Amino acid sequence: MASASRVARALRNPTSASSSAAAALLSSASLIPVRRFLQLHAHLLRTGLLAVSSSAATSFLCLAAASLPSQRALAVLDHHLTPASLPSTFRCNSILAALSDPRDALRFLRRMRELGRRGNAFTFAILLKPRCALVHARQLHANVVTDGHLHDALLATALMRSYSAWGDGDGARRLFDEMPVKDTVAWNVLITCYARNRRTKDALKLFEEMRCSESEAEPDDVTCILLVQACTSLGALDFGEHVWAYAEENGYGSELKVRNSLIAMYSRCGCMDKAYQVFCETPQKSVVTWSAMISGLAANGFGKDAISAFEEMIKSDVAPDEQTFTGVLSACSHSGLVDEGFRFFDMMRYEYGLAPNVRHYGCIVDLMGRAGLLDEAYELVTKEMRVAPDATIWRTLLGACRVRGHVDLGERVINHLIELKAQQAGDYVLLLNTYAAVGDWNKVAEVRKLMKERGIQTTPGCTTVEHNGEVHEFIADDDKHPRKAEIYEKLNEVNKHLRIAGYIPNISSELHDLDSEGKESALTYHSEKLAIAFALLVTPQRRPIRLAKNLRVCVDCHNFTKIFSGVYNRLVIVRDRTRFHHFEGVCSCFLVVAFEAHHKDVKCPRMQHWMPGQPLNIGINNLRHDKLLMRFCMARRLIAISISAFQGLVSNNTIHDLDSGDRYTKHLEDEDNQICKLRNLMKMAAPIRQHKLYVGYKTFMDRTRFHHFEGAADSVTNNHLYDDLMIVDAMPEIFLITLEMHSDADKLFYLLSFILGMNEVMSS
Repeated sequence: MASASRVARALRNPTSASSSAAAALLSSASLIPVRRFLQLHAHLLRTGLLAVSSSAATSFLCLAAASLPSQRALAVLDHHLTPASLPSTFRCNSILAALSDPRDALRFLRRMRELGRRGNAFTFAILLKPRCALVHARQLHANVVTDGHLHDALLATALMRSYSAWGDGDGARRLFDEMPVKDTVAWNVLITCYARNRRTKDALKLFEEMRCSESEAEPDDVTCILLVQACTSLGALDFGEHVWAYAEENGYGSELKVRNSLIAMYSRCGCMDKAYQVFCETPQKSVVTWSAMISGLAANGFGKDAISAFEEMIKSDVAPDEQTFTGVLSACSHSGLVDEGFRFFDMMRYEYGLAPNVRHYGCIVDLMGRAGLLDEAYELVTKEMRVAPDATIWRTLLGACRVRGHVDLGERVINHLIELKAQQAGDYVLLLNTYAAVGDWNKVAEVRKLMKERGIQTTPGCTTVEHNGEVHEFIADDDKHPRKAEIYEKLNEVNKHLRIAGYIPNISSELHDLDSEGKESALTYHSEKLAIAFALLVTPQRRPIRLAKNLRVCVDCHNFTKIFSGVYNRLVIVRDRTRFHHFEGVCSCFLVVAFEAHHKDVKCPRMQHWMPGQPLNIGINNLRHDKLLMRFCMARRLIAISISAFQGLVSNNTIHDLDSGDRYTKHLEDEDNQICKLRNLMKMAAPIRQHKLYVGYKTFMDRTRFHHFEGAADSVTNNHLYDDLMIVDAMPEIFLITLEMHSDADKLFYLLSFILGMNEVMSS
């Protein structure tokens, strides 16, 4: 401000002394207000100082670039720039750095090159700004090659980052190949370029290429982090462990950032036991370490363990941040822990003073949507949120409307997305699902027409599976895989076995108005099913099958995978767009299986004594999230007798299913409604007169406690099998009702005996 004041005083007296003062101030001033600059400009024109002093002209040009908006500065530069007043290369670089618009900077570059100032490597590095367009980056690339600056590693990597920013991985690779010397930074930039542009397989190939390279560049800790992140994105567990082994061998395994990335990778690949091992072996855990572990537990369905980890974090005097609360709120959402979710939401605001962001509100909306509180969630978004809702929040609510079949609210939500101009193909697909679930095919046709008019293209579903370090991709009806004949033959064989076990395609997952046979045919070769068939061909019997899906798993594929995992006795881990699904005859996401038990229906005297006189509401889903996992092993060695074709419960002519929502059914005995008679399954286990029930404490910290029960199977041969979790005896109706927690283990065991219809339950 002092310089500007001196300039203003000097300009009021246009004498030779004032001109000398202006010249002195001109050389010393780096930035002045626009108004003062215009006064100075007028004074210099009036006195003719710019014409007689090249140093003053040069200083004036630098001051113009620093003080004026980019476009006005360029106009001044074009008017006054002459061979005599052309600044040095150093000052030209300062002018280029001051010009905010990359297009104006390029125009000045062309002008200075016309006047004979070609610039140096730093000149081009300055021009490669984040907003530099791809076409300009290519022009600069040509100039760099022409001027012989490609040997400059800083400039070459800056060019590669520009290509990466615009998704031109091939351009980045061509530049990389042209570089005479490729250091580790250049390799890392190319890996980042591939990873950011979803060319994860190419990023992984670079690791082996880098190690086999004749150059002196070796993968460093940054390389390991980038590659582990790429493996996380693709679900390439084997390759990620290969990178981790390299990091351990070369002294990078103790780096906290490497270990944090590894925890995230194991979590995203569904290997929570290995993630927990790395977590425990990390001596100094930062908030990022704790947050990665909590988020991993949440995404994999270990809601209670995620909350326990959060509480342990607090005891360790590590203050949680926004990401930590995102993880713990997500854990409450996926586990249906409504009260706990709101408690942590209040804790974040009032105890830690953290302002909720859009992600936190998104978790709360998801929590309320999963609990069926759709209208309350809509009111929260429209009236109570202190930040503007983004498209993600509206999509979360739209997904809940699809699950619950709330058509009216779904239409309102899609209108909000249209107002934001953020609607995507997936949003319309959710709306299509909602209309199709209630059989409103006219609305389905209207939405399809609207999508066609707006040019909205749906993203094809893609499922990946890793084998021997190579990632195999599948889409629906895929015919490009070299082993396609074997894959389709194996899938047809799997379908036959699952049909025997009671699997019937869920035709509500097909959004076209076809007959039942046409819909079943359309569902047969979804990408998940093809990937499972391929995995059966190439993976050992006892090895888990790991899949990654770019979209949400449809209801039919969820049911297919659940039954497959039991029939073939395989652990299947599927990562879709929203969460993980661990299939072992049942799914870790656990559909709500609840019922109303009346005192008069209970046979066990001790149960009668425990139960109140009024109806007792029991929620099996919550028992799993109270660290209890129930598995039926009735003749499991003979194709898992406990597997059912039916997801959810049936009561009062309604099918209840958290994946597809409630839907009315006229004929409950119709096979199309996926009711599976237990007697059909008992034929496979005719020699078996006993079945065994395993109730294990599914706690992440301690997997050693198991309780075993045995009982006769004869008394249940005429009953329906209503899901993986229970066989009901002497219960005329089953209701889907509000969940309540009953964590007392003794009460649980008596409850299970009642569910199974056994007269005696013995602990072995």
